[in-house]
Amino acid sequence: MKKYIKLMGNNGSGKTYTVRKILEQLTGKSPDFMENIYVDNMLCYHKCTCGKYGAMGKFREGLKCCGMDKISGKSKDGESFAYLDRLQRNVDKIRPDVLFDEGLINITLKTLEGISKFTDFYLFYLDYPIELCRKSIIELRQGKVSEGLLERRKKSHDNIYTKINVKKYGLNGKTVVDNMKTIIEITGITPCRCMATKSVNPQQVLIEETWRDV
Repeated sequence: MKKYIKLMGNNGSGKTYTVRKILEQLTGKSPDFMENIYVDNMLCYHKCTCGKYGAMGKFREGLKCCGMDKISGKSKDGESFAYLDRLQRNVDKIRPDVLFDEGLINITLKTLEGISKFTDFYLFYLDYPIELCRKSIIELRQGKVSEGLLERRKKSHDNIYTKINVKKYGLNGKTVVDNMKTIIEITGITPCRCMATKSVNPQQVLIEETWRDV
């Protein structure tokens, strides 16, 4: 059974940045530079060379909005994108043993609990104050925030996290490093064969990053 690690959080909470950094630590390569593979025309994922780790969605170096947020809602022929159904139907075609998902498009009780029925599912909620998320978007990503958007999403995510019946953990470390260590410790993930020529301790991060998103 595949291990599926979902990072949930508001805009600017650090989801994509955390996935990038944890994959760099475990494989030696960010998903931005991993092989990009399409399944069923719409499901897209990136995988490391040995195939142990992967990340759902579209990644590209320098792209501010990426990962699951870049998966289109419809196929070229206009067919609706039903992520849960397509993932379940094609899960055996997706090679990585461990998949990361950090997007906003599939944050519903039905989808998340559905994924947990055919994967070893972990939900991590990056639960940060709205003003800290707003600062990350405006100052670090040079982005804009629609009035009330962060408040609405925080309320929605809090509600889902309270109600959902899966293995779930809150993350609010002071740095990305803190959150990475928590994810590694809870899930038991270790460096893959891609790192065989390097000496890496999964609990030791090479660069202490400040808390931020992409």
